[in-house]
Amino acid sequence: MEIAEAKQIFGAINLDDKVIDSIRKNKKVVAKLTHIIELAGGKAEKTQGNLLYALSTKLPPTQDSYAASFVEQIMNNNWTKVMQLEEGIEFVKSKLASDGGEFKINKADFEAASGVGINVTDADVQKLVDDAFDEHKDAIAELKYDFQWNKIMYGIKDTNKWADSKLVMAKIAEKQKALLGEKPAADGKRKKVNKMGAEDKKALKVNAPKDPEEAATSGKDIMDLIGRDCNIGANSEKIIKEHLAFTKGKIMTRFPPEPNGYLHIGHAKAIRFNFTVAKENGGLTYLRFDDTNPCKENHEFIDHIKKNVAWLGYKPFKVTNSSDYFQELYDFAVQLIKDGKAYVCHQNAEDMSKYRNEKRDSPYRNRSVEENLKLFDMMR
Repeated sequence: MEIAEAKQIFGAINLDDKVIDSIRKNKKVVAKLTHIIELAGGKAEKTQGNLLYALSTKLPPTQDSYAASFVEQIMNNNWTKVMQLEEGIEFVKSKLASDGGEFKINKADFEAASGVGINVTDADVQKLVDDAFDEHKDAIAELKYDFQWNKIMYGIKDTNKWADSKLVMAKIAEKQKALLGEKPAADGKRKKVNKMGAEDKKALKVNAPKDPEEAATSGKDIMDLIGRDCNIGANSEKIIKEHLAFTKGKIMTRFPPEPNGYLHIGHAKAIRFNFTVAKENGGLTYLRFDDTNPCKENHEFIDHIKKNVAWLGYKPFKVTNSSDYFQELYDFAVQLIKDGKAYVCHQNAEDMSKYRNEKRDSPYRNRSVEENLKLFDMMR
């Protein structure tokens, strides 16, 4: 599609020129967004336009027949956040799974599931933050700014997903400052607490199991177990020292399967190695599911993996997921954008490869921070 034609169609819903330029190169998005704009009546305000664009990229083909219901919520200003759109998609997905293809959207249920009419006020958020600080007051008093503040953020989002994340973060920051004063400047170094000395390391070795049937790597120094690609001499020793300082002398390992299939015999080696190395070094092992795209993971595989780890005789210290850290990673990305160290790029794979080989900057590299933040928020 030519740029002039694209601007005529997509400019009517107040999309930025650079977004329009990226859209026009994707035939599937062009077709879907054009149809959605027709359903919307051909025009939209800025917030509505951004949501219509998000709808064109997020609505699964299996839900195309329900597009009009989604557009209605957007154009009636019932939805103002991408999260509401995503919850609407999840609602329809669950109904299709339970009721089949004959499912008809009940407007009241649809709106309730997507947060329509729910107003979490400033006072509501303040109370949520105050209650969370009270819950963790002992740990906060002890650790101060070293406390894991994402526990409060995630805890609030778990109990009240419609609370505005930015407002929650602002309230947390205000409460921190009022309670602890100004945050101390970071020195760029991780604090070393209860550093393990040579005698402690020696004791761990002496007490390590010697029977090769009990331990896959009994008697080996942890430095001998570091993968070739990770072992970079002195720096590896530094990393291990920092690890031991942070974990109070324990070697912590993880078995990180992606829950998109059944385990095979090769996984048994990885399971045994990680649990054994941790045990003989006085440590513990996490079972960490690498659910980078949690919507596509299957609980059948998750349950199967847990069952197999237990069948091999191992008990994880804790079961975690990659998705547990999505909010934290999202916040880091936002900070990088604000610092001018990251940007949203709409190059396709071919152009990206070409520009990289020619050592040329992406044409989207010099977008303003404000524009990058808007685009990045739309991708959420």
